Amino acid sequence: MSIDYEPKFANLHLHSTHSDGVYSPAELVRLAKKEGYKALAVTDHDVITGIPEMIAECEKEGMEYIKGAEFTCQGFGLDYHIVGLDIDTSNQALRDYCAYMGEKETHRTKTLFDQGLERGTLKNITWD
Repeated sequence: MSIDYEPKFANLHLHSTHSDGVYSPAELVRLAKKEGYKALAVTDHDVITGIPEMIAECEKEGMEYIKGAEFTCQGFGLDYHIVGLDIDTSNQALRDYCAYMGEKETHRTKTLFDQGLERGTLKNITWD
């Protein structure tokens, strides 16, 4: 007995410009479709702000999507990441966590920026 089916491939770990990626969520969708993927999940670091853009572009392009994020965790004296898929982006605790992590990361980035200015490795640039 043979079963006919269409194989579907998905990329379930993509980062957009909402964290440390190069492409916007919409650009990722278009690139994934061009590469032959049928579904994707944008899993930015500790943010869910790119998900609405991903959903809109997936619907426009006729692709499936999964809501996701890559969460920064701490334990055993280490930082590590866990990719969460099929997350509930309306969950207030999740939204609060992402807002907190966004503020924390902005502060960390500003500290590194200031240190770069002090060392002289960054020049002719302002935080603004």
